[in-house]
Order: sequence, then structure tokens, then C-alpha cells
Amino acid sequence: MAIPILIADDLESLLKLVRSVLRELRLEQVDEAEDGQAALSMLEKTRYSLLIADWNMPRMDGLALLKAVREHETLKTMPVIMLTGDGTRDHVIEAAKLGISGFVVKPFTPEALAAAVRRVIPASG
Repeated sequence: MAIPILIADDLESLLKLVRSVLRELRLEQVDEAEDGQAALSMLEKTRYSLLIADWNMPRMDGLALLKAVREHETLKTMPVIMLTGDGTRDHVIEAAKLGISGFVVKPFTPEALAAAVRRVIPASG
């Protein structure tokens, strides 16, 4: 399925896991960014249908990236799924205030990520 997706994470193992889940959903048009700054630069140059971002990244974390996306005129309605190792109530509330589309707490199962993706891209899987 030709739905362009950007994954922003600084851990290669997590990038591989997310890419694998997306492949299972027949979503194979996937790009990767090593941090929030790189992701924002890519988002400004290429039209993506979904951003999957880790909360903890160097240079620009996932929350700062989400804020930048929501403030950007052409990106503000793009679905964003946040991956985090800290699913505390404060993190969830903070992300919800910024209009997060989905929230997946690490460690997560491939099924949990797939379910979050299906909620924002219903035609997947």
C-alpha cells in the first residue's frame, strides 16, 4: 500500500521492529530519521501520511517534534503515534493536549503497534 510513513527513533533495533510491523500491514513506503530535528526536516520536504516518533531522542525529543508538527501549517493534521518507555499519566496528558493520534508504551508487542497504526490508517492490515 502506498502510504508514506516516517519513523523517528535513535535506536536501530526499534526502527527494525517498527519497520517489520509496518511491513506486516503491507505498509512499505517507510523512511527513517535518527532524531526529531532530522524528522522535522524530512517532514518539511516530503509528504507523509503518518509519523511514528520515539519520545526520547537526542537533539529534539518526540514531544518537541509533536509541538513543531502541530504548529506547522501543512503538517498540523498529520497523524502522530508516540512511542515511549514512560507511560506515566503526565506524559499521556502532555501528548494528548498536543493532539497525539496514538500512544504506545515500550516495551510493546507488534500487535499493540499494529493496532495503533490501524486506528489512524484504517485501510492498513
